[in-house]
Amino acid sequence: MNWTVRLLCVPVLGWMTMLKAESDDGALPRGKTPAPGHKPPVSEAAGPAAATPEPADCTSYIANPESGELYFAQDGKLVYFLSRQAGETAPEGKGFLYEVDLENLRSKRIVSLKIGDNAALVGHGQPLEAMTVLDFHRARVGCGEGSSAGIGIKWIGKQKIIKSYPQGSYKIVASDKGPIVADMELSNIKLLDLNTFQKRTLTSFPARFYPLFLRSAPLQLIGFKPEQDELVRLDDHDPEPSAVLKLKKGMRLVQDQDQFGIVTSGDAGRILQVKQIKGWSGDAFRGIDIRLPDGVLADRVGVNVDFRTGICLVQGANPDLRREMRQVLIYNSAKGQMDKILKAPEGQYFSQAVFGQRGRKIVVLSRSLLDDGVQSIRVGDAATGEWRELPIVRDGEKSGEKASTVEVSAEKPTEKPAPEKVEKAVPAATKKLPD
Repeated sequence: MNWTVRLLCVPVLGWMTMLKAESDDGALPRGKTPAPGHKPPVSEAAGPAAATPEPADCTSYIANPESGELYFAQDGKLVYFLSRQAGETAPEGKGFLYEVDLENLRSKRIVSLKIGDNAALVGHGQPLEAMTVLDFHRARVGCGEGSSAGIGIKWIGKQKIIKSYPQGSYKIVASDKGPIVADMELSNIKLLDLNTFQKRTLTSFPARFYPLFLRSAPLQLIGFKPEQDELVRLDDHDPEPSAVLKLKKGMRLVQDQDQFGIVTSGDAGRILQVKQIKGWSGDAFRGIDIRLPDGVLADRVGVNVDFRTGICLVQGANPDLRREMRQVLIYNSAKGQMDKILKAPEGQYFSQAVFGQRGRKIVVLSRSLLDDGVQSIRVGDAATGEWRELPIVRDGEKSGEKASTVEVSAEKPTEKPAPEKVEKAVPAATKKLPD
């Protein structure tokens, strides 16, 4: 697979540099992700990566794996994602790195590059000053792990493209500083500075241990051991666990940063049960029962939970099932009711529905069923239920152009922010989001 990266100037976008880097051929196209519990196909010509043990199926033990599809920065005010250019349907094609301001609901394209069907993002620096793209092109889509090499993109100060991670086996891991990268071959997590190229080892972990969350101070690592079906908490480099949670048959984890609950099903799969566990996701046991719409079964959906508010975001358990379901269910446990059901427009599906800004926002990506490019990003206020939608421009690059900024009112229109000066801005438009 050939990487071709073009860096666009910020805030005025223009061609600045181009780099080509070589990596392996092959990709696992979106829409070919096996159902939960099934193994992905593995190429016989996998090369050096074949020596690395095949990762456990993330959807078999966690209902909301860290995929790296969205990256939040500056306390959640900005979000980044990758999208194909319209009409790109090959396993690898031309795309863009986008930045969206969730306060003003404006977007801009940062970088033009070739991307595969399973690319993930990891940021560098606080505040954010660079981004790494890891394309897990042979791995299960949506798990944020597998064989890859990293391409670093710097757009602040002296713009340049660099190789950030050598070919290896990596996993995206949530942390109190944002998503970071675990090296699954070396069994450690290192902090990479793209300015100095220095690496600092933060912690290490046992083999066949899947890190899920790292806290920096006091140092604490939480991860899953698939052979034992155990969630394990390790404190301050101590190899002996400080806490262990054993999963029984039919249980999956659900993660809210460093908090973990259990997902099961009831009433022959018609009820999705989310259980808050004392010591892992609160000070007491609490259960949330979500009655699913007809035709939707608990073992075919995933869920994101904000344990502080009890709001749950339900969608398909993997990309295939999200394409089939094409909905996001928003359940409010405090009210004991479904607050809203988002339905994708014709020809689209929702690839991701997550919480942003510490649970204050709900962010939903809508992608094309044809070429998997991002069609729009929807932003909801978790407290008021107000929604806005920003269509994403996916046509060919135009020098000096910022992405289209279209503000959309929802059921409860809000006051529009003062307009900013944007080159070739598209006039604002309104429409009501489908129920």
